[in-house]
Amino acid sequence: MKNMDVRILIAEDSPTQAERLRFLLEEQKYSVEVARNGKEGLELARESKPALIISDVLMPDVDGYEFCRNAKADEQLKEIPFILLTSLSDTNDVIRGLQCGADNFITKPY
Repeated sequence: MKNMDVRILIAEDSPTQAERLRFLLEEQKYSVEVARNGKEGLELARESKPALIISDVLMPDVDGYEFCRNAKADEQLKEIPFILLTSLSDTNDVIRGLQCGADNFITKPY
């Protein structure tokens, strides 16, 4: 499978951060879709199942933890790898991320 056939969903409320991550992934020839929060991310994921979800933790409406919990509870989405991305680095934040079902936790700057 070529990278361009792999669709990655990013949920990030900061337009600057979203575009930076989009650029890095598109540079590697991945197809990228961006949601502004976890609620929009969940809707987009259900519409067209991505190969990977990368979500910021701190977002308005539905944060990354809740987005991850909802995705992992959804039969259609639960197998999709989910990476939480955040500037938080406290051990409890990492543990909370893993408890909600995240497959990995990456701290900013990445």
